[in-house]
Amino acid sequence: MRLKNSLYNTFFLLIQQLVTAVYGLVIPSLIIKTYGSSVNGVVSSITQFLSYITLLEAGVGGVITAAMYKPLAERNENKLSGIVIATEQFFRKLAKIFIIYLVILAIIYPYFVKDKFDWLFTFTLVLIISISTFVQYYFGITYQMLLGADQKSWIVACIQIISTIISFGVTLLCVYKNTSIHTLKVITTLVYVFRPVAFNYFVKRHYKINRYVEPDNEALKHRWDGLAHHIAYIIHCNTDMTVLTIFSNVLEVSVYSVYYNIVVNIGKVVSSFSSGIKASIGNLIACGKMDSVKQILDEFETLYFMIITIFYTCIIILVVPFVSIYTRGVADVNYCRPTFSILLACAEAAYALRNPYDMVIFASGHFKQTKKGAYEEAFINIAISVILVKRYGIIGVAIGTLVAMLFRVFQYVLYLKNNILFRSPSIFLKKLCLNVLIGFIVVVSSQYISIETKNYFQWAQYAFFVLIYTTSTVFLINIIFYKKEVFGIVRHFRKNKNK
Repeated sequence: MRLKNSLYNTFFLLIQQLVTAVYGLVIPSLIIKTYGSSVNGVVSSITQFLSYITLLEAGVGGVITAAMYKPLAERNENKLSGIVIATEQFFRKLAKIFIIYLVILAIIYPYFVKDKFDWLFTFTLVLIISISTFVQYYFGITYQMLLGADQKSWIVACIQIISTIISFGVTLLCVYKNTSIHTLKVITTLVYVFRPVAFNYFVKRHYKINRYVEPDNEALKHRWDGLAHHIAYIIHCNTDMTVLTIFSNVLEVSVYSVYYNIVVNIGKVVSSFSSGIKASIGNLIACGKMDSVKQILDEFETLYFMIITIFYTCIIILVVPFVSIYTRGVADVNYCRPTFSILLACAEAAYALRNPYDMVIFASGHFKQTKKGAYEEAFINIAISVILVKRYGIIGVAIGTLVAMLFRVFQYVLYLKNNILFRSPSIFLKKLCLNVLIGFIVVVSSQYISIETKNYFQWAQYAFFVLIYTTSTVFLINIIFYKKEVFGIVRHFRKNKNK
């Protein structure tokens, strides 16, 4: 059953991230060409500022998901109901605080961009975009956690796929009709109301949530330990754009957001490979099967490193030619930033590297033990970004992110070695060095490939060749050095399939 759920989760999460990636690539391009880079920059900046409100979640997401594993494994409905009710009460309180934050942001933020837009334009845009954030985040997030913990992330993915496709169609229609940016955001906000309604409907039909049990506030007691990890995540996702908004301008924010949307959306496709087995790992840990966890991690780690190397090597080679086509005709700012693109891709690759270790640590409930490293990561990211942004601009903030991500992934590896899996860090280092070397070889050798990329069709041909070349090289060299691990996961799937 764990294997079946993992496959379902991985497949639908992968489809969801592919749909989201297409949406994230097409829509900003339409906004830039229809409304201008300044509007794209201010929309991206507002979205980032609104996401800081999730700090109030206090890291409860990972804590609650971890707390749900055991009652789900034991089919303890009363215990699960208590956790669900306590979580709902917690988020209802946060909803009230969100409204206060929203009003303050709507009043103050327009002064950051007053040289580009008048106060009323920005004020109303903040209000409209915030409604979408509010609806998606607070109404349905508890049930979304429940489905994820119960190895049913594929349900969440399906609902999000449908809403994203509808939003995509609505946005295309609005752009075709030449509606204002405010009207476009109002209509897409209405589309996202569908998500929490669908989550509520599915859970009420398939789970017996007892509304008369006492809220299990004990499940929330570790939320302040989870806060550190949540802060690090928020800093990772939002620091760069915030620093650029304050110390640079919305045009640079627009440049950053174009590359960030491309790299991060592709990164989400990569992370879907690990997200699919996250709940299964949690279930095994809840059942005390640590030997199985270690075996799965050893095999999955090798495959996951290969996937990361393939995707991010391709990004480094292909992203600048793509952006050149993507922003053709846009003359208000230079979008060709090769050095920045390499640094950003490396930073996101480092962030992706920690996913297997992150899910084992969180599933084990080790929030308090690892919170110091989370705070240190956040501090490093902010400090370096602020110090370097004045002199190096978006390159400076990318360096800050890269250094912070490398620090944290090594901290995770050492923690697993000393506290949970007791495996040597040399296992990680050997795989890392090998795949970094492979990526470097592919990037350097790709410079000798002379294929024009003047349009999307030519770029697609070039991308196909690069993908085949990179994938072949990565698999061939990894099979030479890690034949046992590469084929071990295949044997694992066959073994479970025949049970």
